[in-house]
Amino acid sequence: MTNITFKFLIFTLSCILTTNLFAAIYEREGFNFTDTMGDYNTTMSLDGYFETSSDIKNLPYSNITSLITSYNFSDGVRTLTENNSIIVSFSVETDSSGQIGQYHISIFQTPITNTIGENINVISTSLLSGPGFPVPRLYDVGFSEPCDSVGSEYCAGAQITTNFGQYIDGDGVTPIFGPPWNLLSGGVLEPTAVPIGNLKGLFLLALLFLLIGAYKSTKLNNL
Repeated sequence: MTNITFKFLIFTLSCILTTNLFAAIYEREGFNFTDTMGDYNTTMSLDGYFETSSDIKNLPYSNITSLITSYNFSDGVRTLTENNSIIVSFSVETDSSGQIGQYHISIFQTPITNTIGENINVISTSLLSGPGFPVPRLYDVGFSEPCDSVGSEYCAGAQITTNFGQYIDGDGVTPIFGPPWNLLSGGVLEPTAVPIGNLKGLFLLALLFLLIGAYKSTKLNNL
């Protein structure tokens, strides 16, 4: 392999890895549900992670759906990912270290019915303030309930009454602390876990080191 080829491969991998460093991966483990019916019970919780294509530090409360490259959320009954669901809402705010403050995430399993009475499967989590409650309230919910209203394309809502798990905390006045979002990459916190999708970056990093080593060895042999 020529020096030019070595240099090109090293440059390409460096660009890929540099781009990946600006991405962010967040994970969270929710509190156990306190109100359940049907398939859900109080040992379950809303857990998951998501990955963005770029750093999201210092972000005012914004819709970041276009930045989401992958996600995986489970409510103990089902797991929703980018392969079997769609994002209906994905808005967050972050501070200078990338820590998430307020957020609202809502994901619908696909295909989504547009027929009244057919079930929709939804996972949603939020920590938001609003009219009448200036301090954020936490609301985690997973449910499978009959559609009761249809929007322009698909079901727009359901009554959460017979098959759900939820955790609600906060009165909108007293400050609360929701389950933390752990920043696994793209920020200052040390990783506590590595989602499977991020193993690609580790492989590319190892390959880059091997190429650099091979390049140096080739130069020495040519002396």
